[in-house]
Amino acid sequence: MRPVRSGLLWIVAIALMLIGTSVAMAESAPPAVLVGHKPVDLRLVDLNTATAVELEALPGIGVKKAQAIIAFREKRPFRRPTELMRIKGIGPKLYLRLKDRVRAG
Repeated sequence: MRPVRSGLLWIVAIALMLIGTSVAMAESAPPAVLVGHKPVDLRLVDLNTATAVELEALPGIGVKKAQAIIAFREKRPFRRPTELMRIKGIGPKLYLRLKDRVRAG
């Protein structure tokens, strides 16, 4: 009966190693979403340098709001993320959804 126990222990040990490896990989890999054919990192989007595609990947931001963000920053760069609320259609409610995903410079 010993060979069965040791074989079972090896299987459990290998399974635990695989689980640990996949957890470590999931923690180190940045969350991303495919927009078109390009993966877009969802960690932090810089309002002053983000492309329209990166901005559109944010929740609640579509084509028009992304264009409005870009037009705003062309006049003057964002100094703080709260300045997003100066853009038409981005109020406190939407800002609360975005604040952990954006930065200014």
